[in-house]
Amino acid sequence: MAFILSGSDYRVGGTFSENDRQEVESFFNEAEVLYLSKFKLDSNFVIHIYICKNGEEFSKLTGANGWNGGHSRGNTIFLQRIEALRQRRILGLTIMHEFLHFCIGRVAGRNCPVWINEGIVLNLSGEIANLDCTGINTGNLLDEKTIEENIRSGVRDKSKEGYCKAGIWVGKLIQRAGFEKILECLVSLKTGNRKPLDSLNQLLYR
Repeated sequence: MAFILSGSDYRVGGTFSENDRQEVESFFNEAEVLYLSKFKLDSNFVIHIYICKNGEEFSKLTGANGWNGGHSRGNTIFLQRIEALRQRRILGLTIMHEFLHFCIGRVAGRNCPVWINEGIVLNLSGEIANLDCTGINTGNLLDEKTIEENIRSGVRDKSKEGYCKAGIWVGKLIQRAGFEKILECLVSLKTGNRKPLDSLNQLLYR
């Protein structure tokens, strides 16, 4: 796996500090070891890592909220300023999170529903344990549309509720079916076939 680091503060004539470069690449290498085999992916690809100069640029380029640490799109991962992520103590977690989205994209293409995409990431990264989903009621039936709307709402509490519900539902699927079954569904989604996922979801109601 190769990395290309760039950003508006790092044009020709500008450089990353060696510390930044080493720390970022160290976390990506760790993510590669943890997740590539899990998703049955090889390492023959290049990830373009774009470091944004501030939250305004991050939101402009990604459409994501400024409180998000990162955003993935195809082979590009956008990160907030390294120092800002360090100060929030989420640099490593943000890289793991976005790398998992990258892996899901390679397996499922653009056809992965938001709830299972985010839910997989939250469970595999361990973030679900840090979200404090106490009191979140998932309801009796999976409501994909509402979860997606909440996650994309731009309202922090509402967004958190959406992430919590996605994490809880996918946690149940992993527990009841195992990750291999979910991976099979992701592969089917790449061709536009979501029947295996719909069938798998029936396990949520047993």
